[in-house]
Amino acid sequence: MEINNIHDKFFKATLGNISVAKKFLKFFLPEYIIENIELNTLSFAKMNFVSENLKEIFSDLIFSCELKNEEKTLISILLEHKSRPDKKTPVQILKYITAGYDQQFTQNGKLTPIITIVFYHGEKKWRIKSLNELMENIPNEVRNFVPSYEVIFIDLKSVSDYDLELIGNSMLFSFLFLQKYSDRPDEIEKKIKLIFNKLDSVRDRNYLRIFVVYILNVVKNEIIMDTINQSTQTIKKEFKSAYETLKDKAIREGMEKGMEKGMQKGMEKGIQKEKLEVIKRGWKNGFSISDLAVLSGLDEKEIELLVKEFK
Repeated sequence: MEINNIHDKFFKATLGNISVAKKFLKFFLPEYIIENIELNTLSFAKMNFVSENLKEIFSDLIFSCELKNEEKTLISILLEHKSRPDKKTPVQILKYITAGYDQQFTQNGKLTPIITIVFYHGEKKWRIKSLNELMENIPNEVRNFVPSYEVIFIDLKSVSDYDLELIGNSMLFSFLFLQKYSDRPDEIEKKIKLIFNKLDSVRDRNYLRIFVVYILNVVKNEIIMDTINQSTQTIKKEFKSAYETLKDKAIREGMEKGMEKGMQKGMEKGIQKEKLEVIKRGWKNGFSISDLAVLSGLDEKEIELLVKEFK
């Protein structure tokens, strides 16, 4: 599974929950926007404006929302796939917005404003420049011919961990934290217990499934297992259930591509000492043979032999 596809699925699984989307918008939208919209009217708009040549650059989720004057607006959250700043982005956003207005007019002959939010979680800090800023040394009279638009830009790296913890929603916190540190698994490992503790209240199976896929691509299996062993029975049960759904080929196929090489390499060299310790702790904490087989990727017979050695 390509990393952009993983981010995309995690993004849509999280913000595809309307209550989470409301909290996201309330947290990130500037006050002047919040004051002019009725956030309680937020609903999904069954459309997207990402053309074929923009699919490698953006994913989008579009919502409909009433304004205070009872007119409507569209709110588009664009997930930026780039890992670092790109000077061409203002032009690409213009193409996206233009496609949105063109689609609206083609469908019903009307135009609704599009509040565009760009969500970036790349490595380097970034501020998207306007088209005017990209053009130097031109007369002001000529600048009137340059398209102008406003975009709300979220650079997730600039949001403090403290603020993320205060966000008040477990799904949104885990999404934002994992996105922020997707290129820093060491930071995720430091806070993985906090993430799992917050997830104890989440019962959205679809979200947990995508969460499992995502975190297995950025954190070592041994660390995940160790954390699960120290978690509540609810987390153990939900994680195991979510993991088992990955047997569905359509979901599991991408994950296996990322894990297969590492798993084969480990099997060829023999079971690592740290994995043995994790399995041992799991057995002592009440995990069954089948639980340990599913979570470790080993055959049940191999687990049985290990358990006999532990005894």
